[in-house]
Amino acid sequence: MLGAGCSSSGTSRSTVPESTTIAPSTTTTVPVVLGPLRRASEQAVSTVYKQGVARGPNGWIFSGTNSLWRTDDALKVVTSINPAIPPAWAARGFDHVGDIDVVGRYIYAPLEQPDYAKSSQATARFDRDTLRFVDAVALPQHENSFVTIDPAKMTAYTMDHFDGNALLRYDVGHGWSAWRHCA
Repeated sequence: MLGAGCSSSGTSRSTVPESTTIAPSTTTTVPVVLGPLRRASEQAVSTVYKQGVARGPNGWIFSGTNSLWRTDDALKVVTSINPAIPPAWAARGFDHVGDIDVVGRYIYAPLEQPDYAKSSQATARFDRDTLRFVDAVALPQHENSFVTIDPAKMTAYTMDHFDGNALLRYDVGHGWSAWRHCA
């Protein structure tokens, strides 16, 4: 487990599950998880799914640089959207979709613009079934390569910089207000 201490009083700690980095390759494997983290199978998928993957009901959601795909359990594409970034957000410089998460009826997708010094990125919501853009929120952070959501608390976790030295937590249920910068 990777522990990330976050506290305004210095007494509480939160724990973030350990993640695995996959080296670039010509194929990406998608583990099928049954029960408590047991690998049931492995299957190669297209390299266009290079940004992220999340489990949805009856299938998978994949993200590419500016695309989203929903597949069934056999990895057959059910629906896709390209470009995924709406024109209004693209006009603001957002040109990259990062690693996504699915919670409830929504896909949470980090949107990134390349001028990291601006300290302004965004996270969008898309309808899980149709991939239709719902809304997005601008966030005060430098980079936005991934987002993961704790569905019980509706807390979003991401990183401010690619170096992984600090996590950011946002209270999704209360307008994405920043709780604390976790180091």
